[in-house]
This record gives sequence, C-alpha cells and structure tokens, in this order.
Amino acid sequence: MDLIRRALGAYFTFAFVFVVLGICFLAWPQTSMMTVCYILGAVTLAWGLVKISGFVKNKDKNKSFSFQFSLIIGIFLTIAGALLIVFPRFILPVIPIIMGIMLTADGIHKLKVGFDAKAMGHGKWWLIEILAVITAVFGFCLIINNSAAVTAIIVLLGVSLLIDGVQNIIVIVSTFKLMSQMNAEEKAREEFKNDD
Repeated sequence: MDLIRRALGAYFTFAFVFVVLGICFLAWPQTSMMTVCYILGAVTLAWGLVKISGFVKNKDKNKSFSFQFSLIIGIFLTIAGALLIVFPRFILPVIPIIMGIMLTADGIHKLKVGFDAKAMGHGKWWLIEILAVITAVFGFCLIINNSAAVTAIIVLLGVSLLIDGVQNIIVIVSTFKLMSQMNAEEKAREEFKNDD
C-alpha cells in the first residue's frame, strides 16, 4: 500500500507540473517555450557528454558493439542538445508535434483507465472519459497544426497540458478515495471476523 501511495504521490507531482507548465504556456507562450528549449537542450547535451565520457573512460575495457554504439548515441545527443540551445527558434515548431503525440497517447491510455474505473464501480468514470477524449483531441490538433503560427500552437499546448494535468489529478484523487474505501471495507471485514 505504501508503494502505491508513493507512486500516486509521484504521479500527482507530474500532474501538478503539467498544470503549472500549462498556465505558464498560456501566460507567457514564447518565453516559456524558449525556456523549455534551453532546459531540454542543456539536459540532452549533458546526457550526450556523459555518454561520450563513459565511452572514453572504458573504451579499453569494453569492445562490444553495443558499447561502441553508445558513442554514436552520445555524439547524437550532444549535437541535438547544442542545436536546441543555439537554434531554439528552428527547433521550436517540432516541440508541439512531439508533445501532441505524447498527449494523444496519454488521452487514449486514459480512455482505458476510465473503462477500468467503470468496471471497478467508480461513479464518475464518465468524467475521466470526457477529459481523456478532450486530451486526445488537443494532442491530435497539435500534431496536424504544425504549420500554424508557433504562438497559437504553444497556447494550444498550454491548454492541453493544463487539461491533462487537471485530468491526472482527478484520476489520482479518485483512485486514492477508492483505495481508502476498499481498505476501510477490508478492515471492517477483518474486525467482523475477529469478533466472531
């Protein structure tokens, strides 16, 4: 149970970050996306440099093809990170497409979560379904509108992240309530058995 609570806590943190990012993208679209580009670029660049450093340190100890391939991955990540930092405006239009794919996939996944909630007897399963459809539709819009103005796409991305974050929080709260109810019922059954 503690492991599930920790998992829900981590999931809630991600949902909260999505809500904050959504609000930031709506309030400051260009600045927020540029910041995301720089952060993503720095992380990717650092990851690439770590890969290359690991290869250089262990190149005499490990001669396998998979290890040699890690050098190629490191170089690719380093170049990609540098491009994100140096040319963020050229990379900017690609980010909403990637986020659109992620949001669409998440929306489709939440549809299954809604049906699972219905099977478990959750009263508001339909709310999860509605939010899942909205998330998937917004994600799909981000994918197909990649030629539109970047600012409009960023605002749409902000709305999508905000909806997805709120939806995830609703799912977490509903799951936690259901778990607490099931736990209470189980304890009541155990006390009833002990009384007998």
